[in-house]
Amino acid sequence: MTFLRSLALVAASALFCFAQLDRGAITGTVTDSSGAVVPGAKIAIRNLGTNVKYQSATTGTGDYNAPNLPAGAYEVTFEASGLKTLVRSNIVVAVSETVRVDASLPVGASKDTVTVTAEAPPLQTDSPVVGVVLQNRVVNELPLNFGSGGRDVENFAIQLAPGVAGSASGTEILGTPQFSKEVLVDGATSTGYRSGDAYQQSPSPEAIQEFKVETTGMSAEYGRTAGGLFNFVMKSGQNKVHGSALFELRNEDLDANTFLGNFNHTPKSRDRQLDGGGSFGGPVWIPKIYNGKDKTFFYFALERFYTSGGGASTPNEMLPPPSWLQGDMSNMLTSQSVGKDANGNNVVRGAIYDPLTTQTVSGTLVRTMFPGNIIPQNRISKVSQQVIGIMAKDYPATVPGPNGDYLLPNNAFGTYNTWQRFTQLSVKGDHNISARNHLSGSILRTTQPQYQANASGVHVWANLPDGGPFSSAIVKPVDTHLFRIAHDYTVTPTVLNHLSVYFNRVTNSIQNLHEGQPNPLTIPGTSNTSVPVINWSGGDRYSLTNLGQDKASDSVRSITYGYSDTLSWIHGRHSLKFGGEWRVYKLNYIRQPDAGTFGFSANETGLPGLTQFTGNPFASFLLGSVDSASVTITTPTLATYRSLGVFTQDDFRVNSRLTVNLGLRWDYNPTQTEEHNRMFSFSPTAIDPATGLPGALTFAGNCNGCIGSPNFVEQHHHNFGPRLGFAYQLNTKTVIRSAYGVFFADRAPNDYFGDPNCSVACNGWGWGVSNVVNNPGNLAQAFNWDNGYPGVAAFTTPNPSQANNKSGALYWPSNAGRVGYTQSWNFNIQRQLPFKMVMDAGYIGTKGTGLMANGLGVLNQLPPGALVLGSLLTSTVTSQAALPASAVALGARYPFGSTGKSVPVWQTLTPFPQLLNGATVGAWNAPLGFSNYNAMQIQLNKQYSSGISWLANYTLSKTLANVTNTYAGGTGTPMIAYNLALQKAIVSYDQTHVVKIGVNYELPFGKGKPLAPHVHPALDALIGGWKLQYIGNYSSGTPLNFGANSAAPGTNAGGNRALLTNGDAGLGIPFNSSGFNAALLQVANSTNQYLNTQYIKQPAPFTYGTAAANVAQIRGLWGRSENIALQKNWSVKERVRFQLRAEALNAFNRHTFGGISTNPNSTTFGDVTSVSGNRTMQVGTRIDF
Repeated sequence: MTFLRSLALVAASALFCFAQLDRGAITGTVTDSSGAVVPGAKIAIRNLGTNVKYQSATTGTGDYNAPNLPAGAYEVTFEASGLKTLVRSNIVVAVSETVRVDASLPVGASKDTVTVTAEAPPLQTDSPVVGVVLQNRVVNELPLNFGSGGRDVENFAIQLAPGVAGSASGTEILGTPQFSKEVLVDGATSTGYRSGDAYQQSPSPEAIQEFKVETTGMSAEYGRTAGGLFNFVMKSGQNKVHGSALFELRNEDLDANTFLGNFNHTPKSRDRQLDGGGSFGGPVWIPKIYNGKDKTFFYFALERFYTSGGGASTPNEMLPPPSWLQGDMSNMLTSQSVGKDANGNNVVRGAIYDPLTTQTVSGTLVRTMFPGNIIPQNRISKVSQQVIGIMAKDYPATVPGPNGDYLLPNNAFGTYNTWQRFTQLSVKGDHNISARNHLSGSILRTTQPQYQANASGVHVWANLPDGGPFSSAIVKPVDTHLFRIAHDYTVTPTVLNHLSVYFNRVTNSIQNLHEGQPNPLTIPGTSNTSVPVINWSGGDRYSLTNLGQDKASDSVRSITYGYSDTLSWIHGRHSLKFGGEWRVYKLNYIRQPDAGTFGFSANETGLPGLTQFTGNPFASFLLGSVDSASVTITTPTLATYRSLGVFTQDDFRVNSRLTVNLGLRWDYNPTQTEEHNRMFSFSPTAIDPATGLPGALTFAGNCNGCIGSPNFVEQHHHNFGPRLGFAYQLNTKTVIRSAYGVFFADRAPNDYFGDPNCSVACNGWGWGVSNVVNNPGNLAQAFNWDNGYPGVAAFTTPNPSQANNKSGALYWPSNAGRVGYTQSWNFNIQRQLPFKMVMDAGYIGTKGTGLMANGLGVLNQLPPGALVLGSLLTSTVTSQAALPASAVALGARYPFGSTGKSVPVWQTLTPFPQLLNGATVGAWNAPLGFSNYNAMQIQLNKQYSSGISWLANYTLSKTLANVTNTYAGGTGTPMIAYNLALQKAIVSYDQTHVVKIGVNYELPFGKGKPLAPHVHPALDALIGGWKLQYIGNYSSGTPLNFGANSAAPGTNAGGNRALLTNGDAGLGIPFNSSGFNAALLQVANSTNQYLNTQYIKQPAPFTYGTAAANVAQIRGLWGRSENIALQKNWSVKERVRFQLRAEALNAFNRHTFGGISTNPNSTTFGDVTSVSGNRTMQVGTRIDF
């Protein structure tokens, strides 16, 4: 308790001096002409855009620091008694960056002023941070693909920042897993239900002032990240009105066809996408009421993206032929004999049998075939007749077969038409209350509705938008609100405070368009305001397309709110900061009841023992004989996550060359709670009352049989993260920088459901319903749907034995209260080169420990030692006495007493044999993951001069890990859960060599340019103002992995791996893409061969392979990608620029050969089986003013 009280005291004090993460700083030393420091000098810092002024002063050591400065351009005025006043102009401050501006004041009267126009300092002399800053100009000029859901600036991090890979939503930074980074918008987190994912919450590029990617070396202000951070700063208004407008489009007519499209002479895929928007900002001005010049500013931005897909160009669905709707399935009947029944009758393929004729002959079930394979009309179910009426009217088969009978695997055109709209709206305001008080705030709203006309089902185009009663049409709207407000207060010239309050709300839903509509089918016991799912796929030779939408309308709402505060104090040579942040996440999951899923199979109309050749799901449907069914009713949940972080940071200017950065951060991230304690945990030691065996559910809360607490594990309070770094200026052109830090991950929800157990707990485990009805066996129906649904959809009370009848369970490991962390370090040498170039070369490493890897914590796998029983494992038993002696010797236990229930032997050998089919017990918050990354990074960047600037970098790296993302499951089931060391491997996304280049080049033609500098204005309008933008990415291939037949039976067995008979050597053979034969794409051949398959074999049955999870020695082909933009600009009266632009993505139309078959069972094993990539074009226009 003493420790907790101490922490509470620290936290309480921090609330008054809590982090300023979206600002920058100006620092420096003031001397006179003799080099002596000047204490007490007055420093005035003026924002050139807004004219807002900030005050500071030098300490007794002549040092000053001005923190909490919004990103932008500044003028700094130095004034001291007996010395001339010095003005340094055009000082550009970037987000979370400290700019050093030293001043030497000449002797003279202070009224005499010396003005110097500054350039951005090329070297970082005060900070060890490694990262990339992208200004608004770069964001709007470089080619940015908007074809995957709008313009997403995070893609630039993937394309330009060293050590960053993956995608905008799932990013890997310095080898750390996906969803482990932090994303900030105006200094506050944008996290919703997935940490590190701002894909649906990011602002429009038109609203962004700066975007900074920080990978390592961050100060103690930054926490809740195990993998770097993305930092967005939104634009602010200025005294001059500024804005923009843009419009871009894509169309397949501008694209190149794919490699296989050209080969097969098929048309180009539909590519219809539009993006447009604009921005506008300046001082707030209300005529005759208020003039906000120098005081109050706003900036507004709006952008909207739209895309639509097309329908299928070839038949790709199967609907019942017209004769089937009348009960006539004679066209399924063949003359092929597939055996004899118990009466000695010949059995022909395609025969439909009458279940009412079932009888037992010599212990074997037999049935009589419907005459002529025609089901009489009086035997067709009433509910099925309702379905048939709708099918005949709205969903007929449209593609006849050669005999005109529509009996084809694909006899109808499925619709894959979709549309998506993505709207980004933002407003930012700034108000200068006084010289010492500044207020700012921003609002960001994004909406992303997505319409899917066909999610693998049928659709009636005449009945838009829902596609008719049996379509699978859904709408998936995502709605985001971000609110921020910040206050900056200058207490004294050396003490400043920054307070920030924020609120985020993200709603992600699936809306079934049939929800609330009358059920066209009369099935007693089911919802009258929804449409059921009819699953009749499968069967011999032909598989019908399922009907209906199995997704009931659901919604997850994520709310994040918190506040932070930072107190900055300049004391001598020390720039001190104290602060912290309190953050709360809430997730609410709601799912509407559905009308049920009804499954039909060949069992009810087939011949026992030959159902693979006889019977048909549609025939069973005609009779109304349901094979299995379920109705889902869930319980809403509201989960809450809380976190607290406090820090102290000291940037100590030891002397004119050396700055030491010292910091310490403490984070407290307790496990989540649920408002009504609707959480459970499978306990390996609790006794199951139904079987008397260990392994039962326990429940949170204070109910009868509950654990008496909202948490299942003890909380961890020792998350102290030191931050150490230095920057040493070796000479005027060389800086050595290094840092080490410990960063604790955020315990964000990282699950779509509000409760980690909700995907299962809310569907039947403790807080859901018992409403699944299965067939009783012996090819009998579960029920006839004319008689209604027999399952009772009633909520159950917490029952420790509920997991016994479910397909899995979850548990909280005893150490789940611990939070994973990453150690990060770097050593960099920065060197200024001629022509405004800077080279930065360094060694960077990270080591992740205790990262969330739920997939690795599974229980109930079959112990590897049991594999010695071989095929005996798959035999079945009905009692303990029936168990083989060899299985009993290994600890086999029959769990169901005298019930006579049949279970396989392998299930009796699992730790918890009472679980249905040996179900897996997954882990939640399991701190079992690790990662290790080592890299050399070389950056060569050029500031703009002579018409060109660039960012270029090369990374040589290696990443070992056992987890690739921290979202929900985190990673797949391990091959052997009892030996997790086997999961350590090179990661699947590892790329040894990566080169990234971004270039901005003004073509040297036209007025003021090297070529034709004095051209006539009319000709200059034609040849001048051209720009070329280029992004090039080149990377070595990622490692391959080799699967194999499962070594252990059961649904919870981890994936097996191939046997490498020659170790890791000799696995690859030379591959010549020019010799690739597309005609043999799915045929075994040597022309397309990539692997030396003689060394890659299937392991013997019931044994494990020797391959690593990913094999570093054999990799896919290199990746190459170039995006090029060509722009023509016209300037109108200097302040207005009009631009036409064309962007070629994959400009050189490179094709990526991949899909390398690594399955030894495949006929194309070892071959390249796919070709992807084609050039796509974007054209548009924009205006900037």
